[in-house]
Amino acid sequence: VTNRGDAAARDVPVVLTVEGREIETKPVTVAAHASASVTFSPFTVSEANVRGTVRAGTDPLPADNTFNFVVSPDEPLSVAIVDGGDGPDASLYLSKALEVGTTPAFEVDVVPVGRVTSALFDKRAVVVFNDTVVPSSAGGAALRRFVERGGGVLVVTGDRTSWPTDTADLLPGKIGADVDRLSGRSATLGYLDYAHPIFEVFKAPRSGDFSAGHVFRYRALDMLDPAARVLARYDDGAVAAAERGTGTGRVSVWTTT
Repeated sequence: VTNRGDAAARDVPVVLTVEGREIETKPVTVAAHASASVTFSPFTVSEANVRGTVRAGTDPLPADNTFNFVVSPDEPLSVAIVDGGDGPDASLYLSKALEVGTTPAFEVDVVPVGRVTSALFDKRAVVVFNDTVVPSSAGGAALRRFVERGGGVLVVTGDRTSWPTDTADLLPGKIGADVDRLSGRSATLGYLDYAHPIFEVFKAPRSGDFSAGHVFRYRALDMLDPAARVLARYDDGAVAAAERGTGTGRVSVWTTT
């Protein structure tokens, strides 16, 4: 609330109204030629496009005493995890990690690969292929259309991972053979692209030590497309994570389970 007058404005009533119903009123004192803030208590928004108004006091210029706004509730991002269907625990850690999220929240469905159809992509934000084949029932055309229209795909590679040849150009590189680090020293993450949104939250000091994680097997990823972006590498220089954009969507590959 801004006071452009030469005298202080004392105990100005600031009123929050939502859909014509007064929610809360708070007084505020604003010094001359100064501004002050008012914080209302949280309120629940149960439907889309709820109209609200904040009104501050009365004076000879009422046109600038009212602020109108429209607000909608947050909707969870719909995520489908496709796995080999090896029991309910195959994607347990992945699904539980997503359920922790609140900004945004995730609505997670785990789908066995044997039940996948092209309808899997309907109204999804992200599809994760967790160490599994991408079945022909998903349809190469449907997969490509999903990505081009803004969908996200995460491929977590393992022994059973395979990708359809008719959509190979969606990947950031060619998925290769297993690389074992069972004998001797295990692999660790040696490079992270902290400028990318995936890792940006960890770029501040003491925000997480990725080098503490040990990887004993990963799939090679041969980067063929110069437009693709490497997001992480192992200590031996091999690609740990990469992504490629197509249309308004992207496909990311994480090379180990």
